[in-house]
Amino acid sequence: MTVFLREKMQSIAMFISGALIIGAGSLISGALVNFPAASLGAEMQSGAGYGLYVVVLAGAMAAAGGVLAWKDIGD
Repeated sequence: MTVFLREKMQSIAMFISGALIIGAGSLISGALVNFPAASLGAEMQSGAGYGLYVVVLAGAMAAAGGVLAWKDIGD
């Protein structure tokens, strides 16, 4: 019974981690949009680029892994 509960908790933790990755990635991208373009005389360009999409994909994969582990344990 203890092993069963531990595996369930691990799958829940994986799902929550994936959701937090997606949430943090979207918050950081929103902060980059509001970042001042000129700082200390240097010009800077910011945008989502590929990084945001990689973060969202990684978070979705972690969350999906948690859901699949949860379903696999139930069988």
